[in-house]
Amino acid sequence: MASERNSARVGRLVRKLDDLLAKGDVYEAHQLYKTIFFRYATHNQHDDAAQLAFTGASRFLAQSSSAASVSSGKELACMFVQAHSDGNLPLSDDSLDQIRRLLKLLGPGEDGRETFVRLAVEWSRSCSSEHSKFGHPRLHRVVALVCWQFKDFAGAQWHFLHADSAEECAAMLVDFSSQGQQKEVDRFIAQSVLHLLVLQKIHQAKLLFER
Repeated sequence: MASERNSARVGRLVRKLDDLLAKGDVYEAHQLYKTIFFRYATHNQHDDAAQLAFTGASRFLAQSSSAASVSSGKELACMFVQAHSDGNLPLSDDSLDQIRRLLKLLGPGEDGRETFVRLAVEWSRSCSSEHSKFGHPRLHRVVALVCWQFKDFAGAQWHFLHADSAEECAAMLVDFSSQGQQKEVDRFIAQSVLHLLVLQKIHQAKLLFER
């Protein structure tokens, strides 16, 4: 019965949320998103909380012309990761795709993007004891590819180093060299190979060096 009452209350709040969004009331909609999120979390419905936060973050971040919407979107994006961490939700194809989509909406250099990535990496550490120190390679690969898409070559390089993806890292460096930065590419390759050796990723270092 308690579960049914909670579902009914949440349903009413969601309908109210849709009305606020239709009116363009960003502040009240943001507060209501947080209310529903924490109601889900209190009842250990962390997957529902995550999906709610993702939907809200996507809606707000898509309204890039509004500073208030972007600010709300950034907070909800971090809450999306919080729900995964609090609920011990697994790292899956769906969660990685949602992280990729939020990263693209946040854009390069956007204030709050680094916080979102840091929280996501911290959560990914708990998804596999094998990758507990630096975060899961699959997550780093997603972040690296988005950085590359935005021509953030330094960010792409760092995440590729932890993504076990030397071939893609090499392809990114070739793209970098096409921007007329050959000297920088040589430095990037040397740094990357040395970093991989320090991480004892001998095979990855060899692949990158040979590329």
